[in-house]
Amino acid sequence: MNDPGDDLSGGGAGGAGGAGAGGGGGVDRESPNSKNRFKSFYREFRNKEKESEQRAYDFAVRAFDALPARIHWRVAMEVADLAKRQNKITQARKWYEFVNRLQPYAAQGWLESGKMEEECGELIKCQKILETGLAFCPFNESLLAKMYVFCIHCMTYDVCTSRLDVPHLLCVVVLCAVSAIWSVWAI
Repeated sequence: MNDPGDDLSGGGAGGAGGAGAGGGGGVDRESPNSKNRFKSFYREFRNKEKESEQRAYDFAVRAFDALPARIHWRVAMEVADLAKRQNKITQARKWYEFVNRLQPYAAQGWLESGKMEEECGELIKCQKILETGLAFCPFNESLLAKMYVFCIHCMTYDVCTSRLDVPHLLCVVVLCAVSAIWSVWAI
């Protein structure tokens, strides 16, 4: 199992959810046991990374079989981040796509994937990723804010082809922030 495009997509992980990092309907919750197992994986992954990035990658790929399917997307996020830091953009893209297939309701995957594409100068890809992420996580503040800033940036260079109404997007971002503040005061 060298990359997510190989055999990983069918191995019982399909559609399993995480901790609702994007807040969406039908998202499976991670059990305390799953969270603890991910923490253990993460510590070992970082230790392997200190030895060598290849050992960390090999460890993560082997860990898929031993870890619960509900946290596979988190493991894939770590592998995608590692590939991105190694400047293996093609490999990172595959892993981010895998993350977003496994857990489309986790805004974190859409944000990181979009950020990487933006950093690579792939603005159209970034836009499509953010729009797709918003389809799954329409009220995620971070995703809304990123899309808003992205559209403003792109409009400056006349690149944005987004079908989203930027002034409306700003209103949604502001309303989300106001509702978050309101919920704190309501307690």
